[in-house]
Amino acid sequence: MIEGIYWIIERSEERVVIKLAEKNHPLFSAHFPGNPILPGFVQIEIVADIVGESIVGIHYSKFISHLFPNDILVCEIRKEGTVTRAKILKDSKKVSEIAYESQ
Repeated sequence: MIEGIYWIIERSEERVVIKLAEKNHPLFSAHFPGNPILPGFVQIEIVADIVGESIVGIHYSKFISHLFPNDILVCEIRKEGTVTRAKILKDSKKVSEIAYESQ
C-alpha cells in the first residue's frame, strides 16, 4: 500500500469513509504533475488495505470520475466468498466499482 494516501474517518459494517491525502503527497505529485488524480489501481489497493486482504486477481473495475487530493469518499464493501465487491462514492455519486479475488 502507498503510505499516507488516505485516512479512515468513519467505519461501520456497511461502509468506510476515507479522506485522501493532500496534493503534495508524492503519488499526486507524480500522477499527473499540475493535475493530480488518484490512479485506478490505487483505488483497488485502498479497498484491499481497508479490509486487510491480498489481491490475487481483478474480476472487474470501472472508474467513472476522477478522484482528487482531499476528496472524501465512501467505500461500500461486501464480501462474497473470496470475491470482494466495492462501490466508491463521492458526494453520494458512484465514482468507481471494483470486484477482485483475494486469498
